[in-house]
Amino acid sequence: FVIHGVMELFLIQFSDSSSSSSSTQKNKHVHVIATGFSNGGFFTSLLGIMKDRPKWLVGIVPTGGYQYDINAYSSTPELAVFMHHGGKDSVVNPNGCCIAHEQKHQKNGSKSNCMFDIGVQQETCQSAQSVFHLWSIINGCSSDHNVSRNIKEGGANSVESECFVGKDCVEPTSFCIWTNEGHSWGGTFSGIEMMQPWMEDVFGRAEKKRLEQRDDSESSETSNHRLRAGNSIFLSASLILLGSVALSAAY
Repeated sequence: FVIHGVMELFLIQFSDSSSSSSSTQKNKHVHVIATGFSNGGFFTSLLGIMKDRPKWLVGIVPTGGYQYDINAYSSTPELAVFMHHGGKDSVVNPNGCCIAHEQKHQKNGSKSNCMFDIGVQQETCQSAQSVFHLWSIINGCSSDHNVSRNIKEGGANSVESECFVGKDCVEPTSFCIWTNEGHSWGGTFSGIEMMQPWMEDVFGRAEKKRLEQRDDSESSETSNHRLRAGNSIFLSASLILLGSVALSAAY
């Protein structure tokens, strides 16, 4: 994606389509939570850690995607994150994808421990949980060990998850490993119910931050306007005073 400029093209197209010369469009403010599954989850992670991340991106939800090189997170600013991964994913290993030097560790002819040579250029595997830990550091969490185990009963279709939530984070930071899920989760994502309040929280935070920044900007402009007005009054008074002195001298 990075090499071929696909991400840059996507961002340019999004910016062009969301911008308009009309005053109505200019007054609209866009907040976006990006999500994707499998390769889309990988793309979502890349979008979150990219150097020139767009301001409209307020959160990411990478699901079942390959986790990127640990070094790529070094200068990443805060961002709301809720990661999901299948505990039995045989395509994108939840313990990470990296080159497999021994054939017994290779997956179905792949040169890595994951399918389709995923992570073949990485010497060290980067697990989904270790990436969550990186995000908890980025978002200033005091801890990321708060675990809750959930079982959604449904007989043979019961769904079990183990979720981790960052504590005291600047931005909401969570990760769920879906214990018995593989790489194909069917038509409906089991975590929809937990995602709704999380997304509402993220959007609410983003809008609050935007309004605070707007108020600060307007307050700064008002102060500058008053300062300019004060300088104008002072200048006018000075000119009047000089005029009076010159007039007195003339007579």
